[in-house]
Amino acid sequence: MPYPSIVKHRKDEVLHLRAKGLTIWEIADKFGVTESSIRRITGCTGRIREGHARPISERFWEKVKIQEGCWEWIGAYGTSGYGHIIWNRRFIDAHRMSYILANGTIPFNLLVLHKCNNKRCVNPEHLKLGTYHDNMIDFQVVRKEGEPSVSIRPAK
Repeated sequence: MPYPSIVKHRKDEVLHLRAKGLTIWEIADKFGVTESSIRRITGCTGRIREGHARPISERFWEKVKIQEGCWEWIGAYGTSGYGHIIWNRRFIDAHRMSYILANGTIPFNLLVLHKCNNKRCVNPEHLKLGTYHDNMIDFQVVRKEGEPSVSIRPAK
């Protein structure tokens, strides 16, 4: 059974409220829907005891090396070179989570792009929203300038 359309169209807002630490029951009350509708959206399908999991913001920022310029993600990362973290039982790219925590929701059909061309950077000031087309233009500019992106493997 699909969840109510009012919540379906505001999925990013629901996920943002969840990231802020609101419980599933508080979010359900806010939207006037059942908790199971919110669970389907957030991916929390089983019984979860609220208060036992640490907030995503706490787990996220402890995996960031804050320094001058780029803030390096020191947590797990995938073969693509982008950092990732588990949020609501799903992997989410670290730079996307950084953007969500700093600015709120990511509009539908937009990507979070790096101004600095550093895949491991999660500094919100180095992130911007853009389309797939914007990303391809950035890629072509970087390729012509010969600026290498960060390698996914450490140097030997």
